[in-house]
Amino acid sequence: MYRCDKSMTKFGTPILFLIFNQPEKTRETFSKICEIKPSKLFIAADGPREGNEIDLDECKETRDLIESMIDWDCEVYRRYQTQNLGCKSAVSSAITWFFEHCDEGIILEYDCVPSLSFFTFCEKMLTRYRNESRVMSISGTNYQFGKIYGDGDYYYSKIPSVWGWATWRRAWNKWEGDLIYYPAASKENMVERYFRSSKSIKFWNKKFYQIYHKIDDTWGLPWVFYCFFNDGISVTPNRNLVTNIGFSKKGTHAIYENDIHANMERFDISEFNAPTFRFPFLEADEFFTHDLARLPMRIKLIEMLRALVKKFVSPNQYLSLKVKFHALKTKLQKHKN
Repeated sequence: MYRCDKSMTKFGTPILFLIFNQPEKTRETFSKICEIKPSKLFIAADGPREGNEIDLDECKETRDLIESMIDWDCEVYRRYQTQNLGCKSAVSSAITWFFEHCDEGIILEYDCVPSLSFFTFCEKMLTRYRNESRVMSISGTNYQFGKIYGDGDYYYSKIPSVWGWATWRRAWNKWEGDLIYYPAASKENMVERYFRSSKSIKFWNKKFYQIYHKIDDTWGLPWVFYCFFNDGISVTPNRNLVTNIGFSKKGTHAIYENDIHANMERFDISEFNAPTFRFPFLEADEFFTHDLARLPMRIKLIEMLRALVKKFVSPNQYLSLKVKFHALKTKLQKHKN
């Protein structure tokens, strides 16, 4: 732990900032954290991938950049990996580490740029729902493109977003990455109990199946699963508060640069009124799920092949093939247009 020695801060909610490479994108996001000056800052960095010289340089540059930007009085906790853990392990273990020190907090990845009111929104919601176990997550991202739900400044969703979010230790303790309860949940038709459209049901059942059978490997989908499994809900603002700037061939999962959720406009809000009725909006969740499932069939086939290749080749081989996958996807998309 390191204590800075500049002016005091009044933002008391701890923040976990997750970094890797790409220093310029990291700078854009961290500059927002610098503006609100949290009193407790946790920085977790995955290590460079084996044999990747660009990673070696960019990981070091990114860490040095963050250190140079911390110029306010705060407690800084660091978790800098020397070896690459991969997205799933690096992020999930960092969140677990974060909640070993804190009861609640805000989590931001380096490519998710928030508005300043995102921090206030999270802080207020963490306090408001601290003792309500059904509320498991606070999302900063809104995928509804201007559609308002309910009479509040936010609504409730079954689907937690992790592009700038907040939660409590009590909720994160329910996470585990292998979906050990998937067979029981599938048998009890967990997804079918909430969603109505066959497209949404098929989408989420497929995603959970792929995680359980290790066809796909991510920490975010298990978080969605356990929010479903525990009948949890997520608080979601009626205006989008976070922009994901990470869609590129360098990304781990968000590699489709023309994705409709890439670089979404973000807003500031000043009111945080609760909706009258506490139930998740199925219409909003169906809309978002249909967007996720909307990729052209040819792109979907490439994504499936990509997942299978990732399962059977070494990390270094996968990295070299990844650029080729991206080029092929781009070519097919241009042909479609």
